[in-house]
Order: sequence, then structure tokens, then C-alpha cells
Amino acid sequence: MKDVVIGLVFLAMIVGPAFFALDVFGEKNEL
Repeated sequence: MKDVVIGLVFLAMIVGPAFFALDVFGEKNEL
């Protein structure tokens, strides 16, 4: 169970910033 939690945290650390970067680049392309 602990491995699953660590996996979810690691995934959130990677996916979170990735979505944020895509959102920022998307806004820059619209300007």
C-alpha cells in the first residue's frame, strides 16, 4: 500500500507541473 501512495505522489509531482507548463505555453501561443 505504501508503494502505491509513493507512486501517486511521484505521479502528481510529474503530471502537475506538466499540465501547468502546457497551460502556460498554450496561453503564450494565443497571444
